[in-house]
Amino acid sequence: MWTPDYFIRYIDFPASVEGVTIPNNDGTFDIYINQRLCPKKQQLKLAHEIRHIRNDHFYNDILPIRDIEREADGVSIKPPKRLPDVLFYHPAGKIALFHSLESLGNYSRNYAKQWNRERAMKG
Repeated sequence: MWTPDYFIRYIDFPASVEGVTIPNNDGTFDIYINQRLCPKKQQLKLAHEIRHIRNDHFYNDILPIRDIEREADGVSIKPPKRLPDVLFYHPAGKIALFHSLESLGNYSRNYAKQWNRERAMKG
């Protein structure tokens, strides 16, 4: 499994913030860990943040945040129900909502794959 580059920084956060990961425009990630944590807790938080990166959580608009956080904690979760395909089978009164350009790009790529599969099955 490919993991993009990430940069780890230990900084002072309020006690309630253990760590944060920020995606960069160049595909890298900045991971900030609270330096006030004990070394063991810092390791656990770093592993948690790296699981966010490896599981593409920054580009996933399907899973609820609580499931994303549980998955980053190493808890196995059920796969999400497949969302209705609003481009092929548009529900009345509904429009597609994308929370980021990345999610729109991912949806567009999946749309193209689905369209190609259906076209190949027909012809």
